[in-house]
Amino acid sequence: MEADAVTSASLNRSTDNTEGNLQVMAQVIIEETGADVFHILIEEPYDPDYSTMLPTAIEQMENEDWPALQEKIENPSDYDVIYLGTPVWNASLPPAMHTFLEENDLSGKTIIPFGIHLGSRFGRILDEIETLAPEAIVTEGFTISADTPNREVETEIRTWLTETSD
Repeated sequence: MEADAVTSASLNRSTDNTEGNLQVMAQVIIEETGADVFHILIEEPYDPDYSTMLPTAIEQMENEDWPALQEKIENPSDYDVIYLGTPVWNASLPPAMHTFLEENDLSGKTIIPFGIHLGSRFGRILDEIETLAPEAIVTEGFTISADTPNREVETEIRTWLTETSD
């Protein structure tokens, strides 16, 4: 299956990687499929200090107060397949992903999630995507521990892409 677009919300938190695992996965998907890239960035970035950021993110999630994004996809109708990169936050979609999915009509599109987690795999994310994009086809996607070294992430996602494109 050829990808039209790759969207990604965040980087991983592993300290031994110079690039985040989501960046590594997105780059492999781009190399293998030639997809366009759209970065999901919020207008008011979180504090980079985890202990400062966490209460803000928890409050947003509890209140369903989704942050505004810096940009919107200009031409979502041009895409049929979207690889959607996301970290798993407390077994859920991060607030920015809620905004992205609520603001973009992905009806009739195939959404292929890829993400990083700290033990929950995708948690509730696949169900949340299906709820926010009810007319889209959501696949099982690919997820890996955020603590996985970049080389292993690259190998694993290449293998997964090869196996799913056959």
